[in-house]
Amino acid sequence: MDAPDSYKWLKGGEFILTSGFLYGDDPDVLAHFIKNLMDAGVSGLGVKKGRFISGIPEKVSELANKNNFPIVEIPYRLVWSDIIAAFYELLYGMAENTYIPIDSSCILYICDAGYISSHRFVDELTRLFKVPLAVVLTSKVIQFDNGLPGVKQIAGVLENSPLSLEDMEDSIIDVGKHFLAVYQIPFYRHGQTEYLAVLSLNQTFLKEMSSMFRLLADMTAKNNVHATDRAFAYKKYIRSLISGTITSERAYSVEGFRSAGKPVYNCVMLINSKVAQSVYDHFLYIIQSPSITRKGKIQSYFENDAEKQEAVIILELSTSGDNEDLQSWQDMLIEEMEYVLLEIKDSYISMGRLYPRLEDLSYSYQEARESIALGRALWSDKHCFLYPMISVYSALLMTNPAKIDLSYVQTLNDNRSGFSFDSILTLETFIESGNYKKAADRLFIHETALRYRLERIKDLIHLDTKDPTNLNTLLTQLKLWKLLKYEQPYTYSLR
Repeated sequence: MDAPDSYKWLKGGEFILTSGFLYGDDPDVLAHFIKNLMDAGVSGLGVKKGRFISGIPEKVSELANKNNFPIVEIPYRLVWSDIIAAFYELLYGMAENTYIPIDSSCILYICDAGYISSHRFVDELTRLFKVPLAVVLTSKVIQFDNGLPGVKQIAGVLENSPLSLEDMEDSIIDVGKHFLAVYQIPFYRHGQTEYLAVLSLNQTFLKEMSSMFRLLADMTAKNNVHATDRAFAYKKYIRSLISGTITSERAYSVEGFRSAGKPVYNCVMLINSKVAQSVYDHFLYIIQSPSITRKGKIQSYFENDAEKQEAVIILELSTSGDNEDLQSWQDMLIEEMEYVLLEIKDSYISMGRLYPRLEDLSYSYQEARESIALGRALWSDKHCFLYPMISVYSALLMTNPAKIDLSYVQTLNDNRSGFSFDSILTLETFIESGNYKKAADRLFIHETALRYRLERIKDLIHLDTKDPTNLNTLLTQLKLWKLLKYEQPYTYSLR
């Protein structure tokens, strides 16, 4: 890893290798990089000494020692592939020769993982046993796998076998050097029956896996009534939110299913997308990352309306953190989802504020609705919105619009023909970007051209565009002008 923002794509648990190309001997930059790695939950850092970094600065060593974060100095002449090969041998070599015995504590741990999602279930099985795994539908379509060598062999065996997955259950199939077994996953997932295909050299291991799945099925059956009642109660509660018929009685009916112990905070998340289910699956994966889960235990309850292309989710966070921690938790979720939605077209999410009482979720629901409506109108390049981002505009729109002075922006609009460029877009991009270089890049122009444009704007409105106070005023006017002049039907529907 040598890109400064690569930490954003980490899942936690990785061991990072770097040549130090971007950090050199600058201890502050290296310390900031390591801080980001620690926040992402990585297990350690290997730095190649002698190329761009002469040694680990004392300041960086102190930071690492204070946080029990290991830094390994990699010898200059050691080749990256040699290191990676050693890791692969440790990781995958163990799977070919030995396995961890499946005991009762292991079963309970995996069972708990399964109730969260099939992805989490597979992640934990992989962490414990290091064998190729694939989650398969009854049609033999592989939903996802753990990426270990052997997954392609699983796909080939399933494709060529005349047997159905149901017929393959409780059998160990000889496929050359390996053996294949198929087990029905006993955890409920979006109403689909799913199977787990496992490839291993060890028949005894697969027999123990079979016993484990039978026990998991028994445990799941005993808990299904409670799980079904809980899902039904929350589904009714979400429908009450949508219809605006929340009552104290309805809130009380859900209280019994909430986590005991730590305080529970709730908020509403909206997904506006043709593929809301897919967006939600990405979200479930993100909330399992170490940086998110260390804030507390998370539960989510999902209700999708395919016709409206909208899903409503109740999120519960059980934590002992303070308000600042709660805000940072939401900020992290929104930031992570922003990266995901860059690749999923026409998809948006929003979140209202966190509240300790279930009855107050009606406020969070309304805040999420306002956030997604106003956010899309205010920021055309964003996909994820938090209520604190738009609350000030929501409040201003509730006042008498005639009292809002938009003279600076109105002057720019009235004189658009006098410019060879879009003066409003230029000004808005500059203020939001925070500096000339970023703004010029976003506008696809040279920095000199941007400075020229801003001088022209300054001459027209007679306001210094370098003064931070003026920039705050201009940005507020720009956003309100967009809402009042261009998004009137959208805006008034919120009231």
